[in-house]
Amino acid sequence: MIISVAQFQLFVLSATRTLAILSGVPVLGSAAVPVRVRLAAGLLITLVIVPLVPRATAGEPMLVGGYLVLVAMELLTGLLAGFVVRTTFAALSIGANLIGTLAGFSAAQFVNPLTNMQGSPLDQLILLFSTTVFLIVNGHHQLIVAIARLFELVPLGTFIMGAGVKEGLVRLTLGMWLSGVQIALPIVATILAVDVAMGLLAKTAPQIQVFFLSLPLKIAIGLLGVTALLPLLLPVLHNMFNDTARHMLELVQAQ
Repeated sequence: MIISVAQFQLFVLSATRTLAILSGVPVLGSAAVPVRVRLAAGLLITLVIVPLVPRATAGEPMLVGGYLVLVAMELLTGLLAGFVVRTTFAALSIGANLIGTLAGFSAAQFVNPLTNMQGSPLDQLILLFSTTVFLIVNGHHQLIVAIARLFELVPLGTFIMGAGVKEGLVRLTLGMWLSGVQIALPIVATILAVDVAMGLLAKTAPQIQVFFLSLPLKIAIGLLGVTALLPLLLPVLHNMFNDTARHMLELVQAQ
């Protein structure tokens, strides 16, 4: 089998988009996964998907200047699609950080190898839990299907960074923060109520060491709240992961 220059160029464009999308997935895009594994996974997915989708580019070899522009366009397309996947996990991280800061878990910080970012133990727990649920509900399978669908809806070389994409980015960012706050709201409200109660206790009984009393109390409430929150997160995460593919297609298609 002989591969022409045009076919090789199309494959590189497709691989650029696919690898950029996978960079937003904590499982495959994390620093803990070797670069060779990430590259092999992206190329394998590209080999499976590319023969099944239409192409908008011509069958003749492209000049270097125009081809580099197309590569940059596909890189941007993939990064935007991967951003949608990342916002889902970022919303959970925001909620966990709110709980951890108020409950006192933020004093212990370490780097998570999955995201190569610093966070509290509670943040890492929520991220590992959500990643496990992502794999259990076959979120990675839905992501591969969405990538193939993306090639159909937005063929190679046709993406335009229009006003619809910019508005979609703003909506996704706002939704990310709103979802994070909503996830953490019950526990945060309980901890704030404890702070108010400790403030009143300090006024009525100044001899009581409120700080040493409130710190373990807030930690205990945080742990109990997270224990009760994790089972309730299962249907929420399922719905979020199901909507991720749809939001990804809507964002890139909204030109």
